[in-house]
Amino acid sequence: MVEGEKSVLELVNSSLKTVEIFAREEWLKTHNSELNGITCHSASQADLERMSFFKSPSPVIAVAEQRTIVESEPTSKWIIALDGINDPGNLGTIIRIADWYGIDQVWCSNNTVDVYNPKVISSTMGSFTRVTVIYDELHERLAQPNQRLFFTLMAGESVSNISSEPGGIIVIGSEANGISDKVLALHHEAITIPRLGEAESLNAGVATAIICDRLVRG
Repeated sequence: MVEGEKSVLELVNSSLKTVEIFAREEWLKTHNSELNGITCHSASQADLERMSFFKSPSPVIAVAEQRTIVESEPTSKWIIALDGINDPGNLGTIIRIADWYGIDQVWCSNNTVDVYNPKVISSTMGSFTRVTVIYDELHERLAQPNQRLFFTLMAGESVSNISSEPGGIIVIGSEANGISDKVLALHHEAITIPRLGEAESLNAGVATAIICDRLVRG
């Protein structure tokens, strides 16, 4: 399920298949030219409230086919890998960040929240249509040879001191538990965002954005 006007419009203009749309009559009339070939249903506000996962539903909800994952080489020199991210808002935000920085693959451990969670989809603001999310045994995937791994940890080299890099994999752990022991056992370069104040930690999405801006932008 895809909720939100921007996300639905991104969906219908993507390579993903939109199965059907439920929307307020006025929304369907406004966007009629973009909905050719899609089964559309007029829905009342009460209908949308019953279908929605949110307290305040948008005027449109779409049902789409899930993406068939076909392994391929990423077009970006960078990949984001997530180890145990459980908050759907964080995963959605990180997918959106990946899209902003031109990163087209996000690798997730199997205990990371489902990318098709409605809150994840909503938080991506349409970026789920462009970023491929792959679930796997993360420590095995990261153990492949010739991969440069940058682990975001509390103790490590300041990301501000890292020179421009040709690419690599940025690994982000959960806010509660950090990077798991199996993944930590891999050969890696530890990087950190220097703390100037007293906050215990950074939100995973915020940390990802800062790291990407330093490493990916160069």
